[in-house]
Amino acid sequence: MTALLRSLTILASVVAISGGCRQSEEARAAQLRDVKVSRERLLQSRLGAADSSSRPIPLAQWIMPNELREISGLALLSNGRVLAHDDEVGRIYEIDPKTGVIERRFALSGSPRGDFEGITVAGDDVYLLQSDGWLFKFRIAPNGDEAPYERFNTQLGKECEFEGVTYEADSSQLVLACKKVHKNKNLKHDIVIYKVM
Repeated sequence: MTALLRSLTILASVVAISGGCRQSEEARAAQLRDVKVSRERLLQSRLGAADSSSRPIPLAQWIMPNELREISGLALLSNGRVLAHDDEVGRIYEIDPKTGVIERRFALSGSPRGDFEGITVAGDDVYLLQSDGWLFKFRIAPNGDEAPYERFNTQLGKECEFEGVTYEADSSQLVLACKKVHKNKNLKHDIVIYKVM
């Protein structure tokens, strides 16, 4: 009987703890909703002020969490949100620019490391570019998950160090911007652009 009583006491403790975790999760979600509503109101107020002003004024300024202090690239999604990525690890963030709230976080499978310099969206596919010309192709993953990816070598890493990438819908190609030319020193003062895929 004593063993049964101890088991019931342990079970009751686990249920109480898990209930507290759920309540804490619900409290965090409610707090996040409040922040979003407050920030959306502030943005609407600033939009009104900007419309009536003859000079440019900032519409929004959000302090991002420490995990985003090394944002290296941005890409606009069709839903108006922005994809951003970490500079050194294959982690992706979806941010609501109206509120500054991170709506989604996910990593590429295995969290590959590198010097990530740009991100772009091409339909359902997302491309992440490393400075050495390697491209990672993946789809947006659910919050907290990992995204499987394909990795492609553009073979351009010996030509230059890349700084950004964008998708050109007219040609269905990726446009890569060169930051530093390695081989052809005659181009060191020029803007060098490559198209791939």
